[in-house]
Amino acid sequence: MFRMTALGVSSLRAAFAAGTGKTAWDVVSRSLSFAMSVLVARELGAAGYGTFAVYWYTAWMLSQATDLGLHLVSLRSLASGQNPSVFWSAVAAKGLLTMAVVLAVAAAVAAGSFSPNLLLVFVLLAAHIMASWVEFFGVVLRSKGFIAREGLLLMALRFGWLTAAFWALSRNASLTALAGALVLAGVPALGAAMALVRRTVHVQGSSAARHETVRLFKESLPLALGTIITLLYLRADLFILAALRDANETGLFQSAFRLFEATFVLSGGIAAGTFPILASQMGTPRFDVLSRFLLVLLAGIGGALTCVFALAGEPIITILFGQDFRLAAVPLAILGLGLVPVFANALTTHLLVASGRTRRLVLALGVRLAVGVSLDLVLVPPLGAAGAAIAVTLAEWSLLGVSLTWVLDLLRRAPLPRHVSREQASSCS
Repeated sequence: MFRMTALGVSSLRAAFAAGTGKTAWDVVSRSLSFAMSVLVARELGAAGYGTFAVYWYTAWMLSQATDLGLHLVSLRSLASGQNPSVFWSAVAAKGLLTMAVVLAVAAAVAAGSFSPNLLLVFVLLAAHIMASWVEFFGVVLRSKGFIAREGLLLMALRFGWLTAAFWALSRNASLTALAGALVLAGVPALGAAMALVRRTVHVQGSSAARHETVRLFKESLPLALGTIITLLYLRADLFILAALRDANETGLFQSAFRLFEATFVLSGGIAAGTFPILASQMGTPRFDVLSRFLLVLLAGIGGALTCVFALAGEPIITILFGQDFRLAAVPLAILGLGLVPVFANALTTHLLVASGRTRRLVLALGVRLAVGVSLDLVLVPPLGAAGAAIAVTLAEWSLLGVSLTWVLDLLRRAPLPRHVSREQASSCS
């Protein structure tokens, strides 16, 4: 049985409040993002949506190079109350990464004589970079306990994007014009983010410390490798489908994957909301109690969603995306089989970070990428979207097997309650 003390109960309550608070705000804001995907898919159809998704996620992946683990390292440093110059050092580090990405992409656009497709990627990149800065300032607010303010910022950003997309598509605007509207829609959220950080966090100091900036880069390096591997993994299926099959098959898979990916708001919200508490409790008796409780909770939620995807996948797909996407129900059901490891992995990967085992995290993510891409190359040509879904599911299970092995010492200090396994086993009955 769990050995619960007054401090243990207090930690669980704090973790529950942080996790549910972060998750609730993420559900609202990401619902707006998902609604924009549905809007674009319905307007463009399966083939058009598949084409747009390739450009959208190319720009998104490039924008993620302005993070590369820096957000998580900054969150950990700010939450633990380290050197007060860490905020400005984090801003400087992110600014340098942003400048490098923009210059590299601008050079590529110029070298391509401003090809319309490259120009579309560049404009979409601008929208995503603005969103990345909003997310960064949100992380700063969350590190000081202002989870609701972070949530409001992200909700404002995604509501602005949804409104801009509706306006552009209702006027039959080009994809480049749509991207430009998204850029303009992100300006208010970015301004609000900067104002909130200045007024509510009261960061100390006025300039970055060079040694702090260097330290953040060094600490984020293993996470940067993990981020790159994760980005490649998350979109490898999309690009491989676009290269080996056709735009219609790509659109079908992307619609199913967007539903699959939408569940990350629950797993990621709980893990992200409780990460500062996990990090602060590392090495104390309360850590193993909290981490084991979260693992059981996350796996249980993943199992319940697996049942939903299996039993109601086709109605969900057709109601949201339309009859043009009906065949996406098959890859959606297959992806559902990977939800238990997805939810469990949200915790195990955060535990690797919290315990300083970032190199093992990179290796675990590398295994997932290798399994996923290898299976994509084998299964996508004959099976299309269904083959990509199988690759994703098996890759997630491979990550769970590896990451769980490396955090077992953190989880097995006290026996799990017997009733948990029975509840999980009957979650689909």
